[in-house]
Amino acid sequence: MAANVSLSSLSSGRRTLVELMCRLHYGQVLGMHVKGGDPVFHPTPRLVRAFRLGLGSVPHPTAPRQDYLLKNQVLDLLRYLDHVRDGTIDCIEVRDGLPYRVRHAEPFA
Repeated sequence: MAANVSLSSLSSGRRTLVELMCRLHYGQVLGMHVKGGDPVFHPTPRLVRAFRLGLGSVPHPTAPRQDYLLKNQVLDLLRYLDHVRDGTIDCIEVRDGLPYRVRHAEPFA
């Protein structure tokens, strides 16, 4: 995947996942189904939002955004979805709106 990939160039499922992570800001996307390398939202994944208390932390506002280039962390996640192809991602950990860590159970070969 090239380094200069924009949000608008993504499939609908991938664009929805990127926008969902931006809105979540900090937390986890649990049970993300993948079909043909694209996120599938039926059944709906579970979202777990994280807040740091005592630091004046409030939910991140969702502002309408124009098209933009994707950061390397997002590109890495999209490459991983291509690798998974068909299956379920157990957990995508999100920090500051970006994917940070992925947990995916694979069968023992």
